[in-house]
Amino acid sequence: MLLVIVRGLLARKLRLVLTAFAIVLGVSMISGTFVLTDKMNAAFSDIFKAGNQHVDVAIWKKSAFGSDPNTGVGVPFDVSFVSRVQGLAGVRQAVAGISTSGFLVKGDKKLSATGGAPSILASVEPAGITAYTAVAGAFPAHSGEVAVNEKLASDEHLHIGDRLQLSTVTGLHPVTVAGVVKFGNVSSIGGATIVLGRLADVQRWANLEGKVTRVDVAAKSGVSAQALAGRVRNAVSAGLTVETGAENAAQQTSDTGKALSFLNYLLLTFGFVAVFVGAFIIFNTYSITVAQRTHEFGVLRLLGASNRQTLQAVLGEAVIVGVVATAFGVLGGVGFAALLSWVMNKAGVAAIPSVGTIVKLRTVVWAVSVGLGVTLVAALIPALRASRVTPIAALRGGRSATSARRWLRAALLTACLALGVPLLIYGTTGSGALTVRLLAVAGGALFVFLAVALAMAYLVRPAVAVLGVVVGRLGGAGKLATRNTTRNPSRTAATAAALMIGTGLIVFVAILGSGLKVSLSSSLDRSVHGDLLVSGQPSGAQIPAAGLAAVRGVSGVAIAAPLATTPAKIENTKLAALHGVDPSNFARVYTFDWVHGSDALVPQLGTSGALVERSVADGSNLHPGSTVHVQTQTGHAHTFRVLGIYKDPTLVGGVIVSNAALRPLLPPGSSGLNFILVKSAAGAGAAAVQSGVERSLKPYALAKVQSNAQLRSQAAKQINQSLAIFYVLLAMSVIISVFGMVNTLVLSVYERTREIGMLRAIGTTRGQLRRLIRYESVLTAVLGALIGVAVGVAFGYVMTRALSSEGLTFAFPLGQVTIFTLLAVVVGVLAAILPARHAARLDVLRALQYE
Repeated sequence: MLLVIVRGLLARKLRLVLTAFAIVLGVSMISGTFVLTDKMNAAFSDIFKAGNQHVDVAIWKKSAFGSDPNTGVGVPFDVSFVSRVQGLAGVRQAVAGISTSGFLVKGDKKLSATGGAPSILASVEPAGITAYTAVAGAFPAHSGEVAVNEKLASDEHLHIGDRLQLSTVTGLHPVTVAGVVKFGNVSSIGGATIVLGRLADVQRWANLEGKVTRVDVAAKSGVSAQALAGRVRNAVSAGLTVETGAENAAQQTSDTGKALSFLNYLLLTFGFVAVFVGAFIIFNTYSITVAQRTHEFGVLRLLGASNRQTLQAVLGEAVIVGVVATAFGVLGGVGFAALLSWVMNKAGVAAIPSVGTIVKLRTVVWAVSVGLGVTLVAALIPALRASRVTPIAALRGGRSATSARRWLRAALLTACLALGVPLLIYGTTGSGALTVRLLAVAGGALFVFLAVALAMAYLVRPAVAVLGVVVGRLGGAGKLATRNTTRNPSRTAATAAALMIGTGLIVFVAILGSGLKVSLSSSLDRSVHGDLLVSGQPSGAQIPAAGLAAVRGVSGVAIAAPLATTPAKIENTKLAALHGVDPSNFARVYTFDWVHGSDALVPQLGTSGALVERSVADGSNLHPGSTVHVQTQTGHAHTFRVLGIYKDPTLVGGVIVSNAALRPLLPPGSSGLNFILVKSAAGAGAAAVQSGVERSLKPYALAKVQSNAQLRSQAAKQINQSLAIFYVLLAMSVIISVFGMVNTLVLSVYERTREIGMLRAIGTTRGQLRRLIRYESVLTAVLGALIGVAVGVAFGYVMTRALSSEGLTFAFPLGQVTIFTLLAVVVGVLAAILPARHAARLDVLRALQYE
C-alpha cells in the first residue's frame, strides 16, 4: 500500500506542490511567530542579564497595577534609606539611580524613540556596578554632561563635544555630549534612545530631587545574593521590592514578554486564518482527485483492497503532504520571522532586538499539530468518500451517494448556524463584560463563516446566472465558462470559499478602520469646541507646567483649559483613564453629552466630586450620589462622590475630577498636564493664534500644537498605518486562495481533457481555450469576493454594534470595497494563467484518447 501511495503522489506532482504550498504558508506564519517571539525574549533576557551582571540585589517599587518592566520609566521613591543599606553586613556598595523620560533636541529635531520604544533618561552608576560601557569619550563627570547610546549617536551623527538640548518634564536644558555608550554588548535596547547624566542632574531635570527609581547593591566577596537580599528586605520599607540581580533580570524579561504578547497573539491569529483558508484548498483538492480516481480505486478494490486500505491510501497521501508542508513551513517560519523583524524595524513600528535563530520544541509541536492535523482533517471526508465507493460503481465512473452528501452538508450548515447566531446575538445585545462579548462575537463569526462556506454550494447557480449575463456576452467562451462553473457547484463553492474568507476579513477590517476614523472625527466635532490642542509628545508625555502659563499669555487666546490624564483602577477592578480638569473653564471648551446631569455640575467638582463616563458607570454599577474608589499606579487612592454621568467613550472616557483632586494622586515630579485645549478670542485669526502658541512653547519640546483638522488628519494617518499592517497579514490568505484556484483549475483541465480535445477538434482556437479558463477563474473569484464583501459588511456591522458602547460607529468604505472587488478580478486572471496555458497546449489526438 505504501508503494501505491508514493506512486499516486509522484503521478500528480503539480497537485502535490500546489496543495502543500497552501499549508506551507499558514504553518510558516505560525512557526515564524514563535521563532520571532522566542528570539525577542532571548535577546531581552540577554540584555537584562547584562544589565544586572554586577548587581547582587536590586531594590525598586512596583506600580500598583499592570506590568512594569523597569527598563524605562520607574516608580519614584524616597532615597533616605540608602545609607542604611550601605551599612549592612556584606554590602560592598549600594548605589541609588533614577530612570525617567527625556530625549535630546538637535536644532529643531527631536531625537526621541519611535515605534513605542521609550526615550530613557537615566543616571550614571559607578564603574563597578554599571551595565554601560563607554565606546567613545567618557561617562558624564560634570554637571550638564551626558552620554548617549551608540545607535542614537550613529543614527543622528552625534559626536563628543556636541552641544544639544535635553527635553524633560521641566523644559529644555543645555547639555554637552561627553560619551557614547553600549548597554552590555548592545547599542540599543529595543529601539529605545538612552541619555545618561549625573544623578543630581537627572533628579533636577526630572523634578525628582530626593527621589530615585532603583537602588543597586553589590555584595562583598563570599556573600551570597540570596542571603544579602534577606538582610536588605529587613532594612527597607514594606512598599519596596527586593530581588536578587538574577531574579530582577528574569522579572524584567517576563514583564517585557507580557508587554509584547499582543504581537504574538496578533500574528498567531493571522497564521490560523491562513491555515483555515488552506484547509478549504486541501479539502477541495482531495474531493476533486478522489472523484477523478474512482476508476483507479475500483481497480484496487477488484484486486482485493479493502475499504480500510482505500481509506489508508488517501490518508497516507495526506500524511506525506502534511509532513512535507510542515517541514517546509518550519523552514519558511525562520524566514518569515526574519522578514517580519526587518519590515517592522524599517517601518519604524518597533525596533526588535534578536539573537540567532531559535527553533524550540514547542514551535515544532505546534507546526506538526497544525500542519499535519489540518491536512488530515481536511482530507478525511474525501477519504471516507473514496472508501465507500463500490468496485462496480467505481469502474463505471460512478459517484458516492449525492443525497448523503447533501444531507451531511445541510446538517453541518444547520449546526454552524445554531452555534454561531446565538453567539453573535449575545455579543451584540448582551449585558456581560465587553471582553466576554467580543469573544462571543469572534466565536460566532467563525461558525457563521463555516456556515456561509457550506451554503455557497446553494448560491453558485443563482449567483453565476446573474454574473453570466455579463460574461455570456463575451462570446462562446463566456457561455461555456458560465456552464462549466455551475457544472459542479460544490467544487466551485469550495474554491470560492477560500477567497471569500480572505476578502471578508479584509472588508471587515476596512469597516472597523473606517468606523474608527468617523467616530474620532465626529467626537472631535461634537465635543471639542477649542481651536487648538496642545499635547505631550511622544504620546502620553507630560507638558511642563510652565507651558500652560505660556499659552495663556499668547495674544488672541481666550481660554487655555488644562487636561491631565493618568491610568487608574476603578473600584479595584476596571482599568480606565482618570482625568483632571479646571472646573472653572473646562465646560467652555468641551461639550458634555449628559446622561444624568448638566454643565452646572462641573464647577462643583471641588476635591471630592467626580463625573463618570457611562460605560464605566454601567460596568461598576455607579450612579449619581454613589461613591467611586480610584487608585493610580503609584498606589495613591481616593474615594469620590459621583455627581453626574456623561457619554464619551472615545475622547474623554473614564472618570473626571478636578486638577486639585488629581494632583495628590500623581507620581512625584509629574506636571499634571497632558493636554491644553485652546480657544481663540472672537476676531482672532486661527493661523496667527496657532503660530503664537507654537512660539510660546518653543522652550518645551514635549509640547505639540495641532488644530482640530490636523488632529483628525493625524488620527486618520495612524489608523491607516495600522490597517496597512492588517492588510499585509491578511494578504497571505488571499495568496493561498490564488493557489487554491490554480489547483482547482489545473485539476479541472485534467478532468476535461477529452472535452478540451473535442473542442479543439471542432475548431476552438488556443486563444479561445485560454479565455474559457480565464472566464471560469474570474467568475469563481468574483463569486467569492462578492460573498466575502457581504459577509465582511455583516460582521463589520455586528462588531460595531458590539462596540457601540465604546463610541464606535458603522461606516461603509465604498472606495476600498470597490478596490477589493476589482482586485478579485485580477486574482482570477492571475490564477488562470498556468491552467489556461496547459489547456491550450494539449495535443488534440492524445486528448481525444485520454481515458
